[in-house]
Amino acid sequence: MRILPLVEETSDILCEPLVPFDWNNPQQDPEELSNILIENMREHEGIGLTSNQIGLNLSAFAMIWDSKPIVVFNPEIIEYSEETTYFRELCLSYPGLEIAIRRSESIKAQFEVSDGSTKGAVFNGLSSRIFQHEMEHVRGREYFWEVSNFILKQAMKKRKHNLKKMRRDV
Repeated sequence: MRILPLVEETSDILCEPLVPFDWNNPQQDPEELSNILIENMREHEGIGLTSNQIGLNLSAFAMIWDSKPIVVFNPEIIEYSEETTYFRELCLSYPGLEIAIRRSESIKAQFEVSDGSTKGAVFNGLSSRIFQHEMEHVRGREYFWEVSNFILKQAMKKRKHNLKKMRRDV
């Protein structure tokens, strides 16, 4: 299996919408891409990983859903619930940057899987949050773009402190 490093947080690929996966002319074997995403998500100890986080510009991500990994291609969120919650999120691309993000408690999504078939599903709770977080990566957006400058600055200070502490503890 190919374990790839996470791209630097300053990489342009994190801020660009990803290219749709073309089932008529696949840019990569979809089964191989699925395996790469799942293995890299596990290796980097995440619960979600989008292809751009490991330098691949394809609209696909892996996530944990009902305690199992799945890979979705060309995802779309069809419907957001009105009920929202705040939850402190982290991202593999920004180690230690923990920010409370408001998201819909449930979503209805449509996506394709590695055999090219289209699926629809409802995601609730944590799986809804993961799907929404990874969708931001697909769209070339970051989870902290919607928070105020004050909140982001506070989170960055805390991140800097935590990263220093982690380095001392190692």
